[in-house]
Amino acid sequence: MVESFQWAVRIMLFKFSGVDIRKQVFLENDYLRAELTAIMGLYQKDKKRFRLSPAVKAALAQKSKLLGKRIYEVANIVMSATLFRWYRELVARKFDSSRSLRRSPGRPATEAEIEQNILKIAQENKTWGYDRITGALENIGLVVCPQEGSTTGGPSLKSREECDSNCIT
Repeated sequence: MVESFQWAVRIMLFKFSGVDIRKQVFLENDYLRAELTAIMGLYQKDKKRFRLSPAVKAALAQKSKLLGKRIYEVANIVMSATLFRWYRELVARKFDSSRSLRRSPGRPATEAEIEQNILKIAQENKTWGYDRITGALENIGLVVCPQEGSTTGGPSLKSREECDSNCIT
């Protein structure tokens, strides 16, 4: 009798709070199904120690995040705080750029082929300077240092004038 009254109160609270009961029940069932899959996977491996794989942890964490604070009532195999920690770590890993390719600071290194050709030409022609060596390398199709366009002097002043003329004061 008391349990049915509690369920009736819960249903009324959900109805008046604007929360869809079917959605909540679906999310709870989805989480419990994922939990059961994790337990069955561990049971079939016949391990004595209870250790979840990172993929299972990620799945449980994502499903627990959808449930929100209701996970405190639903979680069985791990504590709800652990699930929230796994979710925080999952999000942190997603936006962590430390594992991406690290670029070294400064100018990129010169290719080995170009470097060998520069040294060869410089040893053969000891009186040649930088401009003459780069010109010789450009003749054979190798670019030592591609120059990027700079906006010093005239071009920057011209763009400033265009900006000033387009601005409304």
